[in-house]
Amino acid sequence: MSIDETSLFFLTLRIILGIVFIYHGMSKVGSKKSLDEWNTYITSKGFNTFIGTFAAYFELLLGIFIILGLFTRIVSILIAIYMLSAIYIAHYGSPINTYFYQICLLILSILIGLNDNNKYSIDQLMKKT
Repeated sequence: MSIDETSLFFLTLRIILGIVFIYHGMSKVGSKKSLDEWNTYITSKGFNTFIGTFAAYFELLLGIFIILGLFTRIVSILIAIYMLSAIYIAHYGSPINTYFYQICLLILSILIGLNDNNKYSIDQLMKKT
């Protein structure tokens, strides 16, 4: 792949990951009912509602930042940590086939974080100034 194709490839990966996180964040904060349902689930796992609300808005913010390419490496690390904790909290002890989706998002965030070629990103624009 040439430099431009690689940049376009990683832009596509960032957009896909960002859309997934924005979708899941919005599905939790889109209405009071959905946020209450999310917080009920979170409290059943032993956490308080502040953590649940924070996590829901955090997903949304991470999705926006990763699409824009803003603080890409830091955001991808945060997404990886978030996915590891989600796998542990929601799927610990379950068969691996119940959390393939989360593993894919984890791997995707790691790939994005390891990439130095973010030509189409706000990070790149900030480097030029």
